[in-house]
Amino acid sequence: MDDIIEKIKLFKEIDNYYVGYAMVTKTLIGAGTMQLLTEIARDHLNEFDTYLEVGCYQAWNFSLISHFAKCKCIAVDNFSQNFKENNNYDLSTRDLVLRNIATIGRGHGNLVEGDFRDILSRWSARDPAHRTSVKLYMYDGPHSTQDQIDGIELALPLLQDKAIIFVDDWASPAVKDSTRHLLRNHEELELIRVLDGPRGRESFNQGQAVFSFGRLKDELSPM
Repeated sequence: MDDIIEKIKLFKEIDNYYVGYAMVTKTLIGAGTMQLLTEIARDHLNEFDTYLEVGCYQAWNFSLISHFAKCKCIAVDNFSQNFKENNNYDLSTRDLVLRNIATIGRGHGNLVEGDFRDILSRWSARDPAHRTSVKLYMYDGPHSTQDQIDGIELALPLLQDKAIIFVDDWASPAVKDSTRHLLRNHEELELIRVLDGPRGRESFNQGQAVFSFGRLKDELSPM
C-alpha cells in the first residue's frame, strides 16, 4: 500500500494518451485522475482485489480501467441522469454504459444498477463475497454533504484492511464539508492528497480528494 500512496503523492506528469482520451470522450473525470486510477488498478491490484466505482455516468473512465485491470471491476449507478445523447448517441445513458463496458472495457467490467445505499448496505450485511474485497474505491455519486458521507461510510465494511478512496468533485463545498466530517469521525481515514491540477478540466476536472484507509486493529478482518 505504501507504494500506491507514494505514487499518488508524487504524481505530476500526465500521459498524453489519457489527455487525448479524456478530450475525445468528454469524460467528467479529468485525465490525471483517470491515469492514476487506471495505473493503480493495472499495476497494484490482482485478481483477488476489487475496484469499485459508485456513479459511473457514461462509464468512459470505468471502461478504460476495466480494460487494463486484472482485478474485478464493479460500477454502481441508478441512472438518475438517464437521457438521450441526441447530439452524439441515439442511446440511453444505461445502454451507452453497457456498450462502453462491452467495447472499450472488453466486457471485463460489471454494472450493478440501483441506489448505492441499498446496494452497499446489502453487500455489507448479507453478501460475504463483497466484504473486505475492495482495494480501490471511487465515489462519484450524488454530492450533497449527506450523500458524500453515506457514500464513504457505507463502503467502509467492503474495503480491505488497507485501501485507497477517491472522492470526485472537490470543488463542491459539500465534498469539503463531508471530508471534514469524515476526518473528524473516522481515524482510520487519512487525507493524502487533493487533486486540483493547474490545467483545470482536462487534467483533474473538478478535483478529487484522495484518502488512505487503514482498518483499526480491533476491527481487522480475520486471516
